[in-house]
Amino acid sequence: MANTNVLMQILTLLEDPIIVWSLVVVTIGIRFLWTHVMRHAFAPVEEPLPRAKRKKDIEPLTPKPKPKDMTLEVIDTLLIALILVFGIVRPYMLQTFFIPSSSMEPKLLGPYDPDNPGLYPGALVKDTKHSGDKLIANKFVLHFRPPRRGEIIVFQPPVEAYIGNDIQLQMRYFLENKPEVIAQHFPDLTATEQHAMLGKLHSVPARRDDFIKRVIGVPGDHIRIQKDGDVFINGKALPEPYLLPGDPHSTIAFPRPPPDMVIETAHGTSDTAMFMETIVKALYDRELYATRIGVHVQEGDFIVPDNSVFVMGDNRSPYGSFDSRYWGVVPFSNIRGVAIATFWPPQRIKVL
Repeated sequence: MANTNVLMQILTLLEDPIIVWSLVVVTIGIRFLWTHVMRHAFAPVEEPLPRAKRKKDIEPLTPKPKPKDMTLEVIDTLLIALILVFGIVRPYMLQTFFIPSSSMEPKLLGPYDPDNPGLYPGALVKDTKHSGDKLIANKFVLHFRPPRRGEIIVFQPPVEAYIGNDIQLQMRYFLENKPEVIAQHFPDLTATEQHAMLGKLHSVPARRDDFIKRVIGVPGDHIRIQKDGDVFINGKALPEPYLLPGDPHSTIAFPRPPPDMVIETAHGTSDTAMFMETIVKALYDRELYATRIGVHVQEGDFIVPDNSVFVMGDNRSPYGSFDSRYWGVVPFSNIRGVAIATFWPPQRIKVL
């Protein structure tokens, strides 16, 4: 598993165009230097020709073609491969991804370690240790059409989806973007204390891990989710054969914002752990619902806005998938590809 993780980290680095084209430039530089050095180091020493008595005695010399240096062939092949694979295929056509969690089980397996079962609490498939499935996503098709209902997509999560998994990032969100909310509920929390708190919190990374979910709703769809029941699209129950037989299609409907809270604190006595784990979560849920979910709900139906899709994971068990039910839709611009097949491990190769 360790070797696989290292390989996936290398592939992730190669997704960065700056790194890829830097490798191309370095490879071109190595080729140029090699050619220059070899030309001067092994250039044949030409002996002067004897002076010919007559012009007809001088025979024209036909240069023989020099065999291409094997090292240059290797460098040229590497250069062409870098340009084709990482300059054309990966950015515009196909790309590999790994399944980072158990949210798409049982269709796609995420990592699982039986020695640390709490690491992936939503896991449905609990067999021997494995590092999860690897898949190929089609990026080229997105230039011609948007994703369709039922397809599995790979996308960069909106910031609301990403920070919603991390209490510390939620706290940072309020301290940086919603100071009036903090002032309302914690009037005794001074600016100095807030600044000191920020220094101890996680920062939102510039590069976020990709999410993998299934498209449930496309622009204009009316979605109604019944807790422990079916998912309805435009008034009709959505057939979902990819779920485990007998399992509910959703164990949670759209989360509702918590009721208004009256929080009493005294200067210097507020409990930081409670602030992070309870109060901030409640405030964040209320803000999240209002801005990402509530604005699209009419008479109990979530209406998918233009240029967006509504996604859910196949793992509908409690805490199985953190998806559009919690943080809203995925803009088209965030979608990186449509999953078409798994290629690793070999025994799980299949077309999706």
